Amino acid sequence: MNGVSKPQNRFQHGSLTLVKNRTAPDTWYFRFYEERNGKRVYRKRRIGTVQNLPRRRDAEKAVNGLGASLSQQQFDGLVSFAFNVRNYGSSTLFGNVSSGTAVTEANFTAYGHAHVGGKLVEVPSLMARRRSEYNIYANGVYDSSH
Repeated sequence: MNGVSKPQNRFQHGSLTLVKNRTAPDTWYFRFYEERNGKRVYRKRRIGTVQNLPRRRDAEKAVNGLGASLSQQQFDGLVSFAFNVRNYGSSTLFGNVSSGTAVTEANFTAYGHAHVGGKLVEVPSLMARRRSEYNIYANGVYDSSH
């Protein structure tokens, strides 16, 4: 990026920024943080250039469109996950759903751990809950026995 960037609009989980470029069209980026392995990681996603998104409003619509179309079972699995995970918006799972990247069981079970005695350990009941949420998301199986 060769130019100066100015934050244009803030969203719940990030900000939309137009980056000026001397050698190419100015580019819209959505910048956000997500949690990976217990650490907060800065990320950005290229939304498009001013050639295909000439106005800020166009770029805002593109950012709002990052969310994928979901089936009822996918929505239900994600609602259960989001209700039970504090930082859903910064999760890899949210990033995968938003970008259209494949969602795997590992995206859910990555949140089946807790800090116990200063160490991050797998918690069997949390793992069962995450697997159940994935099973709803992927297979439409609504099992409340977790």
